[in-house]
Amino acid sequence: MAQIVIYKDPGLVVEVFDSQPPTDQTVLVDSLNARVAELTAQRDALHEGWGWYAGYRKYGQWSQFIYNTCCAVSKGRLLIGGADEGIVEVTQMQPGDPDGTGDAIVRGAREYLERGYLLTHGQRGFGHWGLPLPWGVSADIDEAMRFWGHTISGETT
Repeated sequence: MAQIVIYKDPGLVVEVFDSQPPTDQTVLVDSLNARVAELTAQRDALHEGWGWYAGYRKYGQWSQFIYNTCCAVSKGRLLIGGADEGIVEVTQMQPGDPDGTGDAIVRGAREYLERGYLLTHGQRGFGHWGLPLPWGVSADIDEAMRFWGHTISGETT
């Protein structure tokens, strides 16, 4: 028979069970994870044809465009005011502009939506509440924020 000695602080409760160790649940957890992945794939397949609802997965970061209320075109610029905060300016790509297709930007934009920042920080970080932007949550979100025109205090573009 094995003996175990435990030194503990007064007031710390230690429970000891006289029984067999718990059953290994690795197989159960793996099967549940597989089922979650299967259901997620089914959901994504259902949404594939609905660009307005799940457009991000299909069309990339530009598919989450704001609901327009007015726009102006002049001198090669398209300015759009929408139902969300801020004005979006669409121009031709300028020298030095990121192309917006980088994996980090795409992952960051997706993570921004998945974490619910659209609700708390607004479309592309231009929100109603004045909350600090989620810098440092992940390198990918940081890249998306830079792509959308934000800078960390002291950082230059």
